[in-house]
Amino acid sequence: MQVWTKAPARPGALCLTLGLLLGLFLGACGETAPEGPTMPIQEVQISLVMDESVREVLTENKELPVVPLTVAPASKSDHDGGPLPALVLCPPAEVRFPLGQMAPSSELILAAGLDESSYEGEDSGRVRFSMMANGKLVFEHSAPFGKQVPEDQRTWNRVRIPLAGIADFTIKTELIEGQGKPLACFGSMEVVTVSQRPRELASAQAPNVVMIVVDTLRYDRLGCYGNTGGFSPNIDALAARGVVYESAYSAAPWTWPSTASIFTGLTPAEHGITSYEACYLAQELATFGEVMQRAGWTTGGFSCNPLICTEKAFAQGFESFQSYEWKHADVLMTDALGWLAHSGDWRFLLYLQFVDPHDYRPTQANKKKFVGKLPEGFSHRAARDLFAKRVLNEPYDAEQLESYNRYLSELYDASIADVDDELGRLIEDLKARGQFENTIFIITADHGEEFLDHGMLYHGNQLHRELVGIPLIMAGPGIPKGKRVNERVENRFLAGTLLKHLGLETPGGLAGVDLLSNAETLAGSEEAAFISTTLGMWPRAGGPHWKGLTMHGVMLGDELLMWVPEGPEGQSAVALFDMSVDPDARKDLSVERPERCAALQALIERWLARGAKVRPNVMSGGDSALKKLQAMGYLGK
Repeated sequence: MQVWTKAPARPGALCLTLGLLLGLFLGACGETAPEGPTMPIQEVQISLVMDESVREVLTENKELPVVPLTVAPASKSDHDGGPLPALVLCPPAEVRFPLGQMAPSSELILAAGLDESSYEGEDSGRVRFSMMANGKLVFEHSAPFGKQVPEDQRTWNRVRIPLAGIADFTIKTELIEGQGKPLACFGSMEVVTVSQRPRELASAQAPNVVMIVVDTLRYDRLGCYGNTGGFSPNIDALAARGVVYESAYSAAPWTWPSTASIFTGLTPAEHGITSYEACYLAQELATFGEVMQRAGWTTGGFSCNPLICTEKAFAQGFESFQSYEWKHADVLMTDALGWLAHSGDWRFLLYLQFVDPHDYRPTQANKKKFVGKLPEGFSHRAARDLFAKRVLNEPYDAEQLESYNRYLSELYDASIADVDDELGRLIEDLKARGQFENTIFIITADHGEEFLDHGMLYHGNQLHRELVGIPLIMAGPGIPKGKRVNERVENRFLAGTLLKHLGLETPGGLAGVDLLSNAETLAGSEEAAFISTTLGMWPRAGGPHWKGLTMHGVMLGDELLMWVPEGPEGQSAVALFDMSVDPDARKDLSVERPERCAALQALIERWLARGAKVRPNVMSGGDSALKKLQAMGYLGK
């Protein structure tokens, strides 16, 4: 079982106490005073939502049987109404959990509430939620449903129930007023144990770690990769102090699957985070944050991409985790520096996911510096609409699209400069506190971005290098200085490499290629690397592009194969490129080399089959996730 901690409501909520000041007397390299400061570690023993084998349905509504779903009391709110994995018990319903004897410190995390659909329609009334254990009522809550319920009352009721001495229990819903079929739900439903781990001080031998994922960052826009635009002086300075991987790839061309791979070391076929229908990071998977927290690192995470959030279980291993809806880099960095002011005396892991290049809205200072004249008629909506006409094979103004593309590219570059500026703030803060030399920096991206390189804009839709080729930089104590690695590598091996470098365990998928080992890196580059997306587009001569495709790719040696197993009308599609003579992947060789295509497709099929054998159950994000992806432009409107 893996460690998992919920985030506090706000960053910086992890405050120091007088007791924690004893940590100033801790020795470096793992030595602790007998009564030194500790951190709470919450370990998930079992998810009662995900595991059907641990429950027995005693009563259920025949029209709406007991079922696991993602449920949100409110789709948009500033109160506790966000989505959770839940068991839906449309009243009357009762479920028994014969768990057997639990550990003395075991607790049940439970949230009772109603799906947002229960506040629509003409039905109204009240539902009672209850839990019985050892013949006693241990939890009871009632909640109204119907249009008349105010927005601020459409929330979860959260509790923690001690399970010491409880071998089995039942949960129950009843309609006590009114009429209807409200979707009454028990959310979270996780059995956890809590223990304490000592905190430790940082040193060059026991360093801090700053891991930065710059959402949507192409490798070729950074100076350390040969760009002369001057967008990234702070990133470039760090790169000069460490290792630059010149041919690094992500596992997917969009955020959910690729970030899950960074966290777990697994491919999308193995971790299962592939779409809004499968977007919860399963508790069974080991993450680098969990391993580091257990080993004594104080852990904090900040993500400006709303897909990477506590609600989707990406906070596993983070003592504090804050997610935002598209905030600028300076907001994230201000909060992160506040967290460091409270927590940075101890050896820390700081995870930062910036989103500025995804958002195309740079500060005025960098916009003035890097962005040219506004094209006539430009807006982000106009650019998307013009691109949509191209994809649909409708008449469009190609010259206007090119001018919009040029402007978008400049906004993008200026947004990279914004992130770089905020990295400079972090570096100066660490230097002022004497922590810079004791800190490992890792900089990468979840994916890249396309500017008509292969006829597309944005990301998610293809598997070419502009979308899956990403920067990968490591610098700090024990990392070779001024080294450049030419071999193809995958950034999903970053976490395992870091853990090995720190002398920590690498459980599960984290035990992959060590990117700091020349021999392992060379051997890894000779193995097949797989990439995939469920948001693919495929151009067709004389007709609209296929959209919303599941698309797989494999890189082996100098070959790149992209394959759509099934298009909208049942057709398949394949493209093969020889990157040794065609590095930009312009000439499709699939017609000339059908046998080679078949062999590489077989590799993909075996990879998918292996993944299916180890992949955990993954919850859907429900309607709330679908709406979020639509708002982000991934799935159309």
